[in-house]
Amino acid sequence: MSIFEELLSLAGKQNAKADEFYRIASSFPQRLLAVTETYLQSPVGALRLVTPDLREKAWNWKDWSGQMSGSDLDDEGFFRVAISIELSRVGNIIGTKTLIIPAFGFRPVHGGVSAHMLRRGRDGRFERQETILTTNDDNSFEKLLDQCLGLCKEYFAYDPFTSNEISSRIGFDLSP
Repeated sequence: MSIFEELLSLAGKQNAKADEFYRIASSFPQRLLAVTETYLQSPVGALRLVTPDLREKAWNWKDWSGQMSGSDLDDEGFFRVAISIELSRVGNIIGTKTLIIPAFGFRPVHGGVSAHMLRRGRDGRFERQETILTTNDDNSFEKLLDQCLGLCKEYFAYDPFTSNEISSRIGFDLSP
């Protein structure tokens, strides 16, 4: 085998790995959404995937495109996705609706997908929380979703009358 053929073979193997990496990255958000719907026992249509954009308010984040590519990686090599959760009461005369939008970072790794919650820092940037390895077993998402639920409850425990803290620092934004 010539050096050229060897390099060609190595390039082919690398391209196959990259294709698999992006295939897994592109399928993870839908899996996260499905597991979250089951975990929350949410009504159909209450959750949707959106793409986090720190230049925008969360309720203006665009629907997720359905594909991940190299341009979607952040500076630390993680992809980002958020789940828009609409909390509303059917039949409520006032029509109260609250939108919570927890954000997640993730990256395919050998043995699964490394995922974490993203919490909004004081400077407005995302800060990574504890990393969880998710696998093909839906139960592997439980700790990640428990963290998400904990952040939601932390936000809803916020009392603007007794605190000087700004509530949007919790890690996701609420509708205006």
